[in-house]
Amino acid sequence: MSDKQQDYLNFQDEFNLRELLDKYLVRWHWFMISFAICLSSSFIILRYTPTQYESQAKLLIKSEQGSTYSEFSAFQDLGLFDGISGYNNLYNEIEFLGSRPIIETSIRKLNLTTQYHLIGTKTGIERKEYYKDSPILVKVVNQGIFEIKHSANLNIEILNNKNFQFFDSKKYGNKKFNFGDTLTSNKFKFIIETTRFYKSNATSIKINVVIQTLENMISIMQSKLKIEPINDDVDILSLKLRGSVIERNNEFLDTLISVHTSQNIADQKQVYKGTTSFINDRLAVISGELSDVEVDGENYMIQHDFSDVLMSERSLYERTLVNEKKLVDYEIQLKLISYLSEFLENDDDTDKLLPTNLGLDDQSINSGVEKYNQIALERDRVLNHSSEKNPAVIKLRNDLDRIKISLSTSLKNLRATSNIAVQRLKDQEGSLNSDLSNLPKHKRVLRSIERQQLVKEQLYVYLLQKREENEIASDATEGNSKIIESAYCDGWPVNPNKKIYYSFALFLGLFVPFAFIYLQNLLDNKINGKKDLDKYGLPHLANIPKVNNSEKIVISQGDTSAEAESFRILRTNTSFILGPSKDDGGKMIITTSTIAKEGKSFIALNLATSYALTGKKTVVVGLDLRAPKLLEYANLIDAKGVTDFVLDPTIPIDSLVIPSPTTENLSFVSSGIKPPNPAEIMLRDEIKQLFAELRKRFDIIIVDTAPVALVTDTLLISDMSDAIIYVARANYLERKMLAIPDQLRREGKIKNIGIVINSLDYRKSGRYGSGYGYGYGYGYGGDQDTNKKWYQKIFRK
Repeated sequence: MSDKQQDYLNFQDEFNLRELLDKYLVRWHWFMISFAICLSSSFIILRYTPTQYESQAKLLIKSEQGSTYSEFSAFQDLGLFDGISGYNNLYNEIEFLGSRPIIETSIRKLNLTTQYHLIGTKTGIERKEYYKDSPILVKVVNQGIFEIKHSANLNIEILNNKNFQFFDSKKYGNKKFNFGDTLTSNKFKFIIETTRFYKSNATSIKINVVIQTLENMISIMQSKLKIEPINDDVDILSLKLRGSVIERNNEFLDTLISVHTSQNIADQKQVYKGTTSFINDRLAVISGELSDVEVDGENYMIQHDFSDVLMSERSLYERTLVNEKKLVDYEIQLKLISYLSEFLENDDDTDKLLPTNLGLDDQSINSGVEKYNQIALERDRVLNHSSEKNPAVIKLRNDLDRIKISLSTSLKNLRATSNIAVQRLKDQEGSLNSDLSNLPKHKRVLRSIERQQLVKEQLYVYLLQKREENEIASDATEGNSKIIESAYCDGWPVNPNKKIYYSFALFLGLFVPFAFIYLQNLLDNKINGKKDLDKYGLPHLANIPKVNNSEKIVISQGDTSAEAESFRILRTNTSFILGPSKDDGGKMIITTSTIAKEGKSFIALNLATSYALTGKKTVVVGLDLRAPKLLEYANLIDAKGVTDFVLDPTIPIDSLVIPSPTTENLSFVSSGIKPPNPAEIMLRDEIKQLFAELRKRFDIIIVDTAPVALVTDTLLISDMSDAIIYVARANYLERKMLAIPDQLRREGKIKNIGIVINSLDYRKSGRYGSGYGYGYGYGYGGDQDTNKKWYQKIFRK
């Protein structure tokens, strides 16, 4: 490929891109109008949409191994707080914080079920929401505000410092009421009073009061509340709440955290209380058993006059003491196992918490006890607001039963393991006792009594220590959370977001006209310019711009408008396709089209005028015998014409020619009367005779014929013409219809054909037209809009 060819192709690509952009740029006023509408809509929406703010608080959930009880590390040498984890699971705390009981308590503390909204007196749209500065206060008098069963919506207009009325109310109408009057709405009674925020001289203030039921308000706050971890690496929760009043958002979050902390401390104290009760019960039993053992030992020594004597086999006794200590430890474990098993098997204690921190060596049992207490507390919280038949309560009870079964199984296994160890130690004890067989019998009996006494004493001391530890832990209980950041708001509204609204408005203002133009072009199946002719290889003569007035003749002497120049271009380009004249006379040009209403008569009339203005004798022959329009367009009365001559050849041809009253050198021959058989008329020899005579008298003969796709009239006389001007109307004729002239040309039925694109709106097709030339008005009709007003130039078609 040569450099010149490459440059040419590059030029074509650039031109096509520019043509594509011009389709959008020529409709710039569409974009301006769209931008104005979208921006105005956004402004109105932002003006009357209630502003929403977001408050946020951060809460640390203390970990089990971390700082849950770090403030009490001085007691760690006593084994305090071992195995007590509380509710330190992060996701459990999320559910706990967002639960209905916690939210309900917070709503009750802040009295959030009643909202007051200031309404614009002219627009009737909410302007702001009051929180604690409402000029009026609605009080429910026959029941608590939280016990109402139906919501209420009151539209109140303050008339003065004594009276008010309801607006938009069918029940109350325009009746005036005094502040303090008792009224009824939705089965509850209420009164309306002014507050210290009411200005005595204020009148015509409209306030909308919404009273929600407690259940509805809980659901509303749950939907607005968002609780989530900050990230996966730390146990910090982010609490967010959206609302129209910043102060209310902050207070609700702080109250929610406070209620959560108080509830958590109450739960822990309940666990400690249950453990203390259990230890006290066991101490009473052990105290009695210890007294019995001491009395038995004392009685035995008195009965047998027994005195303590040092054993001769000291080393044997040391081994015996070691063995006995181990045996005592295991027997203590067995006692603890028995105590806990009895507690589990006692049906009267189904609603009590299990004792914790007893000192069992099995950690799985300790964890099971803690899990049992957690579920029991959750069951109690649900029961506070529900009944035994609640599915949640039933599920929690089933979970408690399963844990009790699991704990019983674990205790049985631990008892079996401990019994094996005890049996092994007893075997060793038997061996040692055999070595001590030489000792007096009474000494062995007393030794057995002392051992029982030792076991009871150690168990009693152990329980006393645990009770004291439990009391200290109960008094020092703190929540399992810590506030990192109290509720705050930066003051920037989160909804409506002005940047998003205006950005979307700008995008929509650009997108809507762009999409409309794109779809219009995509779905457009009509011809729009020369490029459509190029697909069929049809020769292009000229583009005739769209005429926006009712005038049929748009060309005159000295006229430099775009329409006049287009016909001059058509006249010039037609000369290139005119063949040699028939019979050495004038040139004959046929104008036709594919279908009706494409403007062929308009083209014939103005092309003939263009020729006449150059001094050529021109005649326009109306040969569309089925729908003649020529004389109507020329503003001439009907007269004898072609059909009359065919029927009566004796009529002088000069009598058929009608001179134009406005244009010199221009004449007309009408179609005459409408015949019943136009096709047969076209085949008559008189037609050839008529055109032969007209060639002798005129330089240019322009014949206005019928559309070729509807009838064959034009084809019957096409061989008599020197050129055929085929009219295709832009934005009217479908592209696929161009196959008709293309087929006629390839089959040789018409020759010397040239296509004229009529009624082309070059402003909509791009500033360069539809691929032909540089448009009209460049240096000629460029001042045609001079007399138009500015809005006519903007909104011109």
